[in-house]
Amino acid sequence: MKVLFVGGGTLGHIYPSFPVIQKLVENKHIVYFIGGAKENEKEVLIKNSNIHKVFFLNVEGLKRKVTFKNIITLIKFLKAKKESRKILKEIHPDIVIGMGGYVSGPVLLEAKRLKIKTLIHEQNSVYGLVNKVLKKKVDAVLLTYDIEKGEKYKLVGNPRTNEIAEKYGSKVNLLCSQRKIMVVGGSLGAKKINDYFINNKELFSKNNIEIILITGKKYYEENRDLIGKSHNSFLKIVPFLNDLPQEMLNNRLIISRSGATTMAEIMGLKKMAIFIPSPNVTNNHQYKNAKYFEDKKCCFMVEEKDIDDKLFPLIERILNDNNIEKEIKNNIDKAVIFSSTDKFYQEIMRVVNGRSN
Repeated sequence: MKVLFVGGGTLGHIYPSFPVIQKLVENKHIVYFIGGAKENEKEVLIKNSNIHKVFFLNVEGLKRKVTFKNIITLIKFLKAKKESRKILKEIHPDIVIGMGGYVSGPVLLEAKRLKIKTLIHEQNSVYGLVNKVLKKKVDAVLLTYDIEKGEKYKLVGNPRTNEIAEKYGSKVNLLCSQRKIMVVGGSLGAKKINDYFINNKELFSKNNIEIILITGKKYYEENRDLIGKSHNSFLKIVPFLNDLPQEMLNNRLIISRSGATTMAEIMGLKKMAIFIPSPNVTNNHQYKNAKYFEDKKCCFMVEEKDIDDKLFPLIERILNDNNIEKEIKNNIDKAVIFSSTDKFYQEIMRVVNGRSN
């Protein structure tokens, strides 16, 4: 069987496909991928030896205001549809799987025109713009969050969760005695979060709380002088880490944005976390991601506007109470799907073979 994945825009639309791709290859299926034009996406996809061949399309999203750039966007979309059709006729896939991002649009639409089986996976608690359109047209919709019911909708979770659980789970120490936390500012920038921990470094050191702050490259480059003066034995500041889950193992508490992939990794490790949703994302989806799991008592959430007043008291409460750690782990066990890769694979086979739910 030939399977074509398509996704891009962020690595969060790519990483969840990798454990599924591995399972497909283990079962002797051939996998192709169409990604976006960003260099970091190209690098990650080309390095994946499980993918038989990778293609790239240059697609952008429409701007929310009237602008000449939307004409260029439309031209790129039409060109991508034509290129998609050519790729689909070259590969002849049995199924096309959309992982989200604007690059999914032209490929899935052309696949439907060619009467190829299709499904999409939504990583967030709110449909992205492209998936919102595609969900009405594809054969099946796979969900990370339980946000919709119906014959074509299937809750499978995020395969990145069980990938991380299988890789690192045996190394997680439930009751880590360290007063050590990791703060992920994010590559897209979280200036207020980064500034908060740098400006309050004395408060944390006075309370014997050790911090590793991952600022993102942009913030790090723009604030080199400030960062150079801020290092002490309780605060380590770095622009990025190649293996975030590995570093998470060494920390008792994670403080992060609530993007889909980072949340999936934290849940896979069953780590305590405080999520600070970005207020600048489409449909406020990061808030809704965090709220979904906060309601299930799997994590904590502090909105960015409240961090000055609420964040430190919450950190202290979490670090001082071992019962919280036990409860978080138990609640994650109940709420999170740790068989996501298998469920995803089963849905692919069901759609290809034409079986009903």
